[in-house]
Amino acid sequence: MKHVLNFKPTTIYRTGSSFLLKNALLLLYVIPIMMFAYHYYEYDLNVKLTQTYKEAAKRLNDKIVEHKEKFEKRKPDSEALEKLKTKYYDYRILSSVSRNSLSVLLDRLEKISDPQIKFSRISIRPEKLLTIKLDGKTPDLVYLTDFLRDLYADTVFLEPVIKSHRKVRATKTADEYEIDFVLELKYLGESGELP
Repeated sequence: MKHVLNFKPTTIYRTGSSFLLKNALLLLYVIPIMMFAYHYYEYDLNVKLTQTYKEAAKRLNDKIVEHKEKFEKRKPDSEALEKLKTKYYDYRILSSVSRNSLSVLLDRLEKISDPQIKFSRISIRPEKLLTIKLDGKTPDLVYLTDFLRDLYADTVFLEPVIKSHRKVRATKTADEYEIDFVLELKYLGESGELP
């Protein structure tokens, strides 16, 4: 019976199983609590970050509106810009077509024209070629005909055409008459070649 008396009681095993039970219950409750705390921290951090971004976006929108208002105040009128753009475009065409100064053109007209022909207006319209419109006066139609003949003979002018001419009284008191005329021609430039 000695071996029965040496038998250890089973309470040791009960104590061990109690320890395992306590650890299992601890893990069962602590892990979800820790997960809840972690997710709450993440949620709180995201809420604060979202709020910061919303405030930054609001400030940015306010700045954009402020800059737009300043820009609108500084921005010139669109019609004025359109007129300037048209003038600049005409100037670019004029400079690219002629490729030389207009004083050369005017000197050329002065050389060809008779001293009896007086120009009251010279208008230049930039197109593919420069279109020149000459308004002037001459005492006799013969001078205008000679001028037209010289224009046809010159190499830098193309298609000279008399648009209109009429006889007008030179002065109110005298019976002298002169011819008012409008002449249109194209200018090729000093090279004398079509572009």
